[in-house]
Amino acid sequence: MIHQPPFTIKSPLHDVTIIAWHKVSLRNFHVAIPNQHFKNGEQITITVHPDGCLLLYPITTWTPIENMLKKLATNKLERASKSEPSALERLLNSVSNETIHDQRVGIPEMFLNYAALDDEVIWAETATHVQLWQPARFAEKIAQSNNHDVENA
Repeated sequence: MIHQPPFTIKSPLHDVTIIAWHKVSLRNFHVAIPNQHFKNGEQITITVHPDGCLLLYPITTWTPIENMLKKLATNKLERASKSEPSALERLLNSVSNETIHDQRVGIPEMFLNYAALDDEVIWAETATHVQLWQPARFAEKIAQSNNHDVENA
């Protein structure tokens, strides 16, 4: 069962508070935007998250984050293994800039495959960005977060 927002999802990178979520449809590589979170013509950045979801940021919000991550990468804090790219490297190397049209956003196929997105998608809003989740993975992540809260109580 998925709780009503707000609730917190625990993550190795950082915890995030979901303030709203909606089930939306995915058709022809486009996701319908359920409200005015993004405006028509707005540029957004899509990237991947190690938890298996996609992150959508307004480009004005993403640019300072990207600069900070690049600084971390150049300080060689990002890599534990030479054979496997780190979460930071995947985040920086898996970016697509898209434009909102008719309250829809196009999602490149490689991102859809990464997040295992199909016809139905969870649109989860935070204060700074949107996460796109495969519904079962979203429910599982919330259950894991709830178990973490119980174990640490």
